[in-house]
Amino acid sequence: DQDAREAFRKSLMLNPGFVPTLEAYGKYALHERGDARVAECLFKELVAKNSSHPGALHSLGVALQMQGEHAEALTAWKKGVSVNPTDVACLVSYGGLQQSARRDLGGAELLYKSALALEPTHPVACSNYGVLLEELRGDYDAAEKLYRSALSSAPSDPVPLNHLAMLLQDARGDSQQAEELYRKALSYAPSYAPTLSNMAGFQYSVRGDADYAEKLYRRALSVDPADVGTLINYGSLLEEHRKDGYSAQKLFDAAMTIDPYTAKRYLEQQQGDQYQEGRSPRIVKEED
Repeated sequence: DQDAREAFRKSLMLNPGFVPTLEAYGKYALHERGDARVAECLFKELVAKNSSHPGALHSLGVALQMQGEHAEALTAWKKGVSVNPTDVACLVSYGGLQQSARRDLGGAELLYKSALALEPTHPVACSNYGVLLEELRGDYDAAEKLYRSALSSAPSDPVPLNHLAMLLQDARGDSQQAEELYRKALSYAPSYAPTLSNMAGFQYSVRGDADYAEKLYRRALSVDPADVGTLINYGSLLEEHRKDGYSAQKLFDAAMTIDPYTAKRYLEQQQGDQYQEGRSPRIVKEED
């Protein structure tokens, strides 16, 4: 790790601003070290030298989003789409952030359609657009078609597997197939937090197995401690089943600190008896 960083630094000292090194070091910082701040600096320098460099603006947006700079991430992806309208990664990420923040659902739909015109089975585009169709229009048939389209090209992708399982559970009432898909998703990606969380909700609400559900929620939070849906759902289990209001409130407070908009929406749904146990935030990111 230290050797890799020193190699990148020496390379930039010998040839400052060398685009291939900026790109490689930026991706290393972003994906291997999770150092979004360093990645941001490197990709900003790369974009300043060549704004049309493939993937540069998308990677910059990812680094900004990891730091909670959502407005700046939107700006980077919007510019990426304007520079290169066929940049599927920017189209999907731009749409995803528009959708998750409820800024412009119509605009998000157009972005997904543009991405899918270029890559009809793109897993993240299919998954996010399917969620939009479910939540905005209640069009479960179209959503299911999108999830299955994604799985036709990526059968082991946990994202569409997870979404299809939720749809079958909630809209089709097919608990057996839903559970099979949750288990299939976890067999491919045992540490994928959304599936762990949703499987926990399934076990609690459908199977009545609170102990197993709690175990799955804890696993999900060990992977992603900032998953708002998991925090709210686990808190609800503790409050409703364990009668542990103190621990539940700590989880609710943590969720409100991380993402007040999403947490408030979950809690309002819960109080209005519309809450569905086991639902983690469904919009997923397009990885670089």
